[in-house]
Amino acid sequence: LKHMEDLGVIRHYLRDNEAAYEHNDEVTFDGYEVAEDNVVDQMNSPTPPKKNKKQNESSEDDDTRVFMPYTDTGNLIFASPERFLASTSTGPLPEGLCGGPVLDSDGKVCGVVEGIVPTDHEDERIAGAASFLPNYATKEFIDAAERFM
Repeated sequence: LKHMEDLGVIRHYLRDNEAAYEHNDEVTFDGYEVAEDNVVDQMNSPTPPKKNKKQNESSEDDDTRVFMPYTDTGNLIFASPERFLASTSTGPLPEGLCGGPVLDSDGKVCGVVEGIVPTDHEDERIAGAASFLPNYATKEFIDAAERFM
């Protein structure tokens, strides 16, 4: 853990399992958006793009997407014991945020992003909402993983 912190990784702490959630509580989604590589930036970059092991071969299967820091806020709109839904301020979360932390207003981890409700969902109140596993489900997973490590 010390080595990770030396590399700049920020440690987050889980929200207290006893803390109550309220409808409309503000949450923050923090992570990395997966975006297409920008060809113009590559052309203007002082460092040449990395090449495959075989110098002049390229594959259409090479993934050239990049990770861009992404943060968005939202508000809780629905909760069940297994998952919470939150609206977001800029529309549906982008690709790449699944597995990232959801932070409460105190900066504590209140969940982990699971996915997005389809924008064409029949219930317009939740269409495009972010779905996340609540912190108490995450804690159960962490506790189980630590027992087997």
